Amino acid sequence: MAFEPNWKPPSNMPIIDICAAVQSEAINIVEAYTPDLIDLFPFRRQLRARISLMSGWLGFVMDFKGGSGILQIDQLNTQEREDLSKAAEAKITGTHQDLIETIGSSYFGFERFTYLGPWDGQKLSWPHVGRHLADWMNSYLLPEVLRRNKSRVLRAVPLPPIYNFNDVTKALWILECEQSSQQGTAFYLEGIGLVTCEHVLGSNTMAFQVDSIHQRRPVKIIAKNKDLDLAILQVDGSINGELRKGTADKLSQMDHIAYSATQIIV
Repeated sequence: MAFEPNWKPPSNMPIIDICAAVQSEAINIVEAYTPDLIDLFPFRRQLRARISLMSGWLGFVMDFKGGSGILQIDQLNTQEREDLSKAAEAKITGTHQDLIETIGSSYFGFERFTYLGPWDGQKLSWPHVGRHLADWMNSYLLPEVLRRNKSRVLRAVPLPPIYNFNDVTKALWILECEQSSQQGTAFYLEGIGLVTCEHVLGSNTMAFQVDSIHQRRPVKIIAKNKDLDLAILQVDGSINGELRKGTADKLSQMDHIAYSATQIIV
């Protein structure tokens, strides 16, 4: 793809126009694709730029650091001009990766964008600038922004607790009535009994656990409520696992909950 100079800075202060246009384009890209994360990008910080317009090429180093403030612009320092001049001799319209390999990674970072491209007739190639800008943002900014956003989310949402699902599984039961072909699940609650839904009960419901499907036990209905679709049962024999009652008073918004159930078809 040819990158012919096609954009002329509109005022008689081209270096200010160029810096402002690049900053504005970066903000536009973020607002178009990740507007909810714009506060994590550095583009609304003070821009400190060093830029030189040379014969046939232009180069700049932009640092987005500190708080808000007016644009600060200076000339490239001696080392920067030397490095970019050598790169310009090799290939002015190279890719972002070409430039990194030529001048080194120290010219790039989350808060630093460096560019080298054609400058002719007081014009630069805006498609070339845009390509470099997008590649830099995808390589250096987006991964760090996503990492910071993940950290922010994890601070707002509690870490999930560790559940002993083996103990939970021991408290789960399967209910089945062969006469009415009704099947459901239940859990054994300490001090209460088997808790289940009223609609799963048949005329001769039996209870068993998933690891002992042939050991079916008769159940006795202690209480049931059709409107609430809730029933409490008593099961004969020893109980190997049971859940303890908790309290909703300790629950807060965004707390984690766990759901566990078992199903078997026989």
